[in-house]
Amino acid sequence: MAKASSAEIVKKGGIEWRVYEDARKTWHLYARVGGKQIQVNRKTKQAVLDAIPQKLMELGNTEQRLVLSISEARDFQEARKLLEPFKASLAEAARVYVASMRKVDRELTLKAAGDEFLAEKQAVGVSDDYDTTLGVYLRRWCNEFGHVNLTALKGAELAAWAMAQELGPHSKNNLRNTLITLLRWCQRKGLLPRDEPLPTDAIPRLKTRKERNPLLSPEQLDAILEAAKGHSQARLFCAFTCLTSIRSGELERLTWTNVHFESNVIEVGDADAKTGARRLTPMPARLKEVLQQERGEGKGPIFTLSHIQEPLTKIAKSMVWTDGPLTGRKVLPAGWGRNAGRHSWISYRVALTGDVPKTALEAGNSPAKIFSNYLSVRLPEPDGRVIVKELAEKWFGLH
Repeated sequence: MAKASSAEIVKKGGIEWRVYEDARKTWHLYARVGGKQIQVNRKTKQAVLDAIPQKLMELGNTEQRLVLSISEARDFQEARKLLEPFKASLAEAARVYVASMRKVDRELTLKAAGDEFLAEKQAVGVSDDYDTTLGVYLRRWCNEFGHVNLTALKGAELAAWAMAQELGPHSKNNLRNTLITLLRWCQRKGLLPRDEPLPTDAIPRLKTRKERNPLLSPEQLDAILEAAKGHSQARLFCAFTCLTSIRSGELERLTWTNVHFESNVIEVGDADAKTGARRLTPMPARLKEVLQQERGEGKGPIFTLSHIQEPLTKIAKSMVWTDGPLTGRKVLPAGWGRNAGRHSWISYRVALTGDVPKTALEAGNSPAKIFSNYLSVRLPEPDGRVIVKELAEKWFGLH
């Protein structure tokens, strides 16, 4: 007598169907669903397979039967109990929930939201530099999209406009990041739906090259300070940017009361610092000498010009070496580079102290930022000298 064949498992509609042939050459289909047995007998294998769609239809599942995990089944049962008094289905409850999540407390235009955002930032006391940066980039967005309601902003339109701006990659990223900051603030304030993607997701983040400013050599610093004699504002700017950690924007707010000659430190107050955190920067003897020579009455703002870098920039353009192998050549071939002094100070300070965290604290940066954006170990060619402690001592006038 012929033996029955072993069962073949067929998965369809979320159900495992057992298909097998018995000793009498009859084909059988078997499954167990929700405690009920389903059986079909046919003369051929194909006939029992063709019966599966009919059985699924009888079960109310023509394409796929939903199979839940234990935790999902518990959630389903709990949801049904909670909804039972309201005679509502899970789908109805889900629609109400989604609508509530998409609901906003107030409808505002981009400009109105931007104004509230900036007012709040100013009230909590962000630095002037940050406030100015936010204002510049938000103004660009508001000039184009200020009349548009926040909920009507379209990612594709934002991206097309942002990419068409005549800005470098770094500035375009800043433009993008400013709007992201604003829209995330709007979500927290209930002005945009929470937990939904922002339209700014459509704006690509551009790749940028991190180009560091060339460092200055001790000899270049000597030449600049000498050439700036008789130009108090230019000489002070050079001394501060090259011999302290103070940023240009912070220098604009500095007063003589911040300079503590007796303690040999300069204080950058929390209201003046870019980061909003007070810090002290050391005053080397070389800097102290320049400040004492240029202090005058020693009252009020140190810098009185609206563009404090301009006098030094003009002097730097015309400076040439007057002796040595480079006689007649420009002291600064590329002119006075933005952040050249701060970049140089950080590199020489690390070489002098061997302490990156301490330098970061004095500079108002993180150690990671010092490594990624500022720290250099060699002067640019054709000089090429390695920045070691001895060279740093020469920079700070410690010999």
